[in-house]
Amino acid sequence: MKSKSSFWFAGLFAALIILFIAHLIILGAGSSFSFISDVEHAKDISSALGLFGALFSGFAAFGLLYTIDLQRNALTLQSKEVQQGAAMQIRMLHLELLKLSIEDPELEKVWSGSETPITGKQSMYTNLILSHWETQYTSGLLSEQQLENLLSERMHGIFVQFWERHRVSRKLHAEAAGQGHMAFHNLVEAAFESKKASAELVD
Repeated sequence: MKSKSSFWFAGLFAALIILFIAHLIILGAGSSFSFISDVEHAKDISSALGLFGALFSGFAAFGLLYTIDLQRNALTLQSKEVQQGAAMQIRMLHLELLKLSIEDPELEKVWSGSETPITGKQSMYTNLILSHWETQYTSGLLSEQQLENLLSERMHGIFVQFWERHRVSRKLHAEAAGQGHMAFHNLVEAAFESKKASAELVD
Protein backbone atom coordinates (compact mmCIF):
# COMPACT_ATOMS: atom_id res chain seq x y z
CA MET A 1 0.00 0.00 0.00
CA LYS A 2 2.82 2.37 0.88
CA SER A 3 4.69 1.59 -2.37
CA LYS A 4 1.57 2.35 -4.43
CA SER A 5 1.09 5.66 -2.60
CA SER A 6 4.74 6.60 -3.14
CA PHE A 7 4.48 5.73 -6.85
CA TRP A 8 1.34 7.86 -7.19
CA PHE A 9 2.99 10.75 -5.36
CA ALA A 10 6.11 10.62 -7.58
CA GLY A 11 3.94 10.35 -10.72
CA LEU A 12 1.94 13.42 -9.75
CA PHE A 13 5.13 15.40 -9.14
CA ALA A 14 6.57 14.36 -12.54
CA ALA A 15 3.30 15.28 -14.28
CA LEU A 16 3.38 18.77 -12.77
CA ILE A 17 6.97 19.27 -13.89
CA ILE A 18 6.10 18.16 -17.45
CA LEU A 19 3.04 20.41 -17.55
CA PHE A 20 5.07 23.36 -16.28
CA ILE A 21 7.76 22.91 -18.93
CA ALA A 22 5.19 22.34 -21.69
CA HIS A 23 3.24 25.42 -20.66
CA LEU A 24 6.43 27.50 -20.61
CA ILE A 25 7.37 26.29 -24.11
CA ILE A 26 3.88 27.02 -25.47
CA LEU A 27 3.87 30.53 -24.00
CA GLY A 28 7.38 31.16 -25.28
CA ALA A 29 6.62 29.85 -28.75
CA GLY A 30 3.47 31.96 -28.99
CA SER A 31 5.47 35.09 -28.33
CA SER A 32 8.55 33.97 -30.27
CA PHE A 33 10.35 33.98 -26.90
CA SER A 34 10.30 37.79 -26.94
CA PHE A 35 9.93 37.79 -23.14
CA ILE A 36 13.65 37.14 -22.99
CA SER A 37 14.39 40.73 -23.99
CA ASP A 38 10.98 42.38 -23.50
CA VAL A 39 10.40 43.21 -19.83
CA GLU A 40 6.69 43.98 -20.23
CA HIS A 41 6.05 40.73 -22.04
CA ALA A 42 8.01 38.91 -19.37
CA LYS A 43 5.58 40.25 -16.76
CA ASP A 44 2.66 38.78 -18.73
CA ILE A 45 4.42 35.45 -18.92
CA SER A 46 5.10 35.60 -15.18
CA SER A 47 1.42 36.21 -14.45
CA ALA A 48 0.41 33.34 -16.71
CA LEU A 49 2.73 31.06 -14.82
CA GLY A 50 1.23 32.12 -11.47
CA LEU A 51 -1.20 29.21 -11.67
CA PHE A 52 1.69 26.77 -11.65
CA GLY A 53 3.21 28.56 -8.69
CA ALA A 54 -0.02 27.99 -6.78
CA LEU A 55 -0.10 24.37 -7.89
CA PHE A 56 3.45 23.79 -6.69
CA SER A 57 2.64 25.44 -3.35
CA GLY A 58 -0.36 23.17 -2.94
CA PHE A 59 1.73 20.20 -3.96
CA ALA A 60 4.35 21.09 -1.32
CA ALA A 61 1.64 21.25 1.34
CA PHE A 62 0.27 17.91 0.17
CA GLY A 63 3.77 16.43 0.34
CA LEU A 64 4.14 17.60 3.94
CA LEU A 65 0.80 16.04 4.90
CA TYR A 66 1.79 12.83 3.13
CA THR A 67 5.07 12.70 5.06
CA ILE A 68 3.23 13.24 8.36
CA ASP A 69 0.84 10.42 7.47
CA LEU A 70 3.75 8.07 6.74
CA GLN A 71 5.30 8.92 10.11
CA ARG A 72 1.98 8.33 11.88
CA ASN A 73 1.62 4.91 10.21
CA ALA A 74 5.18 4.02 11.22
CA LEU A 75 4.50 4.98 14.85
CA THR A 76 1.26 2.95 14.83
CA LEU A 77 3.16 -0.08 13.53
CA GLN A 78 5.82 0.32 16.23
CA SER A 79 3.10 0.60 18.88
CA LYS A 80 1.49 -2.64 17.67
CA GLU A 81 4.85 -4.41 17.75
CA VAL A 82 5.44 -3.22 21.33
CA GLN A 83 1.97 -4.45 22.35
CA GLN A 84 2.57 -7.82 20.71
CA GLY A 85 5.89 -8.13 22.51
CA ALA A 86 4.27 -7.32 25.86
CA ALA A 87 1.51 -9.86 25.19
CA MET A 88 4.11 -12.54 24.46
CA GLN A 89 5.96 -11.79 27.71
CA ILE A 90 2.72 -12.02 29.71
CA ARG A 91 1.90 -15.39 28.14
CA MET A 92 5.39 -16.63 28.92
CA LEU A 93 4.87 -15.61 32.55
CA HIS A 94 1.71 -17.73 32.63
CA LEU A 95 3.73 -20.74 31.49
CA GLU A 96 6.34 -20.05 34.16
CA LEU A 97 3.65 -19.96 36.85
CA LEU A 98 2.29 -23.32 35.70
CA LYS A 99 5.80 -24.75 35.60
CA LEU A 100 6.36 -23.75 39.23
CA SER A 101 3.25 -25.66 40.32
CA ILE A 102 4.27 -28.74 38.31
CA GLU A 103 7.65 -28.83 40.02
CA ASP A 104 6.32 -28.12 43.53
CA PRO A 105 3.48 -30.23 45.04
CA GLU A 106 2.81 -27.53 47.63
CA LEU A 107 2.08 -24.98 44.92
CA GLU A 108 0.05 -27.49 42.91
CA LYS A 109 -2.49 -27.48 45.75
CA VAL A 110 -3.30 -23.85 44.88
CA TRP A 111 -4.76 -24.98 41.56
CA SER A 112 -6.32 -28.21 42.78
CA GLY A 113 -8.58 -26.56 45.35
CA SER A 114 -7.00 -28.11 48.40
CA GLU A 115 -8.77 -27.20 51.65
CA THR A 116 -5.58 -27.50 53.73
CA PRO A 117 -4.55 -24.33 55.63
CA ILE A 118 -2.71 -21.91 53.36
CA THR A 119 1.08 -21.66 53.78
CA GLY A 120 3.29 -18.60 53.28
CA LYS A 121 4.64 -19.98 50.02
CA GLN A 122 1.13 -20.71 48.74
CA SER A 123 0.01 -17.21 49.73
CA MET A 124 2.81 -15.58 47.70
CA TYR A 125 2.09 -17.89 44.76
CA THR A 126 -1.63 -17.11 44.82
CA ASN A 127 -0.81 -13.41 44.89
CA LEU A 128 1.39 -13.88 41.82
CA ILE A 129 -1.44 -15.61 39.97
CA LEU A 130 -3.97 -12.90 40.81
CA SER A 131 -1.49 -10.16 39.88
CA HIS A 132 -0.85 -11.94 36.58
CA TRP A 133 -4.58 -12.08 35.83
CA GLU A 134 -4.87 -8.43 36.83
CA THR A 135 -2.13 -7.47 34.35
CA GLN A 136 -3.85 -9.42 31.59
CA TYR A 137 -7.23 -7.86 32.40
CA THR A 138 -6.02 -4.25 32.60
CA SER A 139 -3.98 -4.60 29.39
CA GLY A 140 -6.95 -5.98 27.45
CA LEU A 141 -5.56 -9.50 27.01
CA LEU A 142 -8.26 -10.98 29.24
CA SER A 143 -11.90 -10.03 28.77
CA GLU A 144 -14.32 -9.60 31.65
CA GLN A 145 -16.12 -12.81 30.68
CA GLN A 146 -12.86 -14.77 30.53
CA LEU A 147 -11.85 -13.44 33.93
CA GLU A 148 -15.21 -14.34 35.44
CA ASN A 149 -14.83 -17.89 34.06
CA LEU A 150 -11.34 -18.18 35.57
CA LEU A 151 -12.54 -16.95 38.96
CA SER A 152 -15.53 -19.27 38.89
CA GLU A 153 -13.20 -22.22 38.29
CA ARG A 154 -10.49 -21.24 40.79
CA MET A 155 -12.26 -19.48 43.66
CA HIS A 156 -12.04 -22.38 46.08
CA GLY A 157 -9.73 -23.75 48.72
CA ILE A 158 -6.53 -21.74 48.91
CA PHE A 159 -7.80 -18.93 46.66
CA VAL A 160 -10.68 -18.34 49.07
CA GLN A 161 -8.34 -18.36 52.07
CA PHE A 162 -5.97 -15.92 50.41
CA TRP A 163 -8.70 -13.47 49.40
CA GLU A 164 -10.28 -13.57 52.84
CA ARG A 165 -6.95 -12.54 54.39
CA HIS A 166 -5.76 -10.01 51.84
CA ARG A 167 -8.88 -8.51 50.24
CA VAL A 168 -8.56 -5.26 52.23
CA SER A 169 -4.90 -4.63 51.35
CA ARG A 170 -5.49 -5.51 47.72
CA LYS A 171 -8.44 -3.11 47.61
CA LEU A 172 -6.19 -0.29 48.81
CA HIS A 173 -3.70 -1.18 46.07
CA ALA A 174 -6.47 -1.24 43.45
CA GLU A 175 -7.84 2.14 44.52
CA ALA A 176 -4.39 3.67 44.18
CA ALA A 177 -3.64 1.94 40.88
CA GLY A 178 -6.69 3.16 38.94
CA GLN A 179 -10.08 2.30 37.51
CA GLY A 180 -9.09 -0.87 35.64
CA HIS A 181 -7.45 -2.37 38.72
CA MET A 182 -10.48 -1.49 40.83
CA ALA A 183 -12.73 -3.21 38.28
CA PHE A 184 -10.55 -6.31 38.58
CA HIS A 185 -10.77 -6.21 42.36
CA ASN A 186 -14.57 -5.94 42.23
CA LEU A 187 -14.81 -8.98 39.96
CA VAL A 188 -12.65 -11.05 42.31
CA GLU A 189 -14.69 -9.80 45.27
CA ALA A 190 -17.93 -10.79 43.53
CA ALA A 191 -16.57 -14.29 42.86
CA PHE A 192 -15.49 -14.57 46.50
CA GLU A 193 -18.90 -13.47 47.83
CA SER A 194 -20.63 -15.87 45.45
CA LYS A 195 -18.48 -18.74 46.70
CA LYS A 196 -19.22 -17.83 50.34
CA ALA A 197 -22.95 -17.67 49.64
CA SER A 198 -22.87 -21.09 47.98
CA ALA A 199 -20.95 -22.57 50.93
CA GLU A 200 -23.49 -21.17 53.40
CA LEU A 201 -26.37 -22.72 51.46
CA VAL A 202 -24.64 -26.11 51.55
CA ASP A 203 -24.10 -25.81 55.31
